[in-house]
Amino acid sequence: MDGNRVWLYCRAASKEKSKEILWTQKRKLERCAKRHNFKIVGCSSDIGGGLTLDRQGLLEFHIAMEEGQVDILLLQNLFRLGQDLDAIFQYWQVLREHNVRLCTVTNGEISLDIDPILSGIFPGIHEGR
Repeated sequence: MDGNRVWLYCRAASKEKSKEILWTQKRKLERCAKRHNFKIVGCSSDIGGGLTLDRQGLLEFHIAMEEGQVDILLLQNLFRLGQDLDAIFQYWQVLREHNVRLCTVTNGEISLDIDPILSGIFPGIHEGR
């Protein structure tokens, strides 16, 4: 996957200072995209908690992804995607199915392969395969 079409996604947890938080996140994402020669094809944001992935801004990204318009989802950090690990792991599978990479400003590209994560949590899980 060498596509460089990137979608910027921002989220503020609460309405307090949300305009400033979202503006700051967007500027950081734009600088990161420019630094990596990504082509920005979309940007969306949400205000609210991360316990559900049912958010308008994330839905906008999802539609673009399903239409094959995006190669990379860029976030400030993984917390911006959500806080429910089960939901996030399920969403990672959706990203993988659409060949969309997940990148963050703070951690770079995030591996969407669950095996290394599981083996870190449960050592020896794949022994005997």
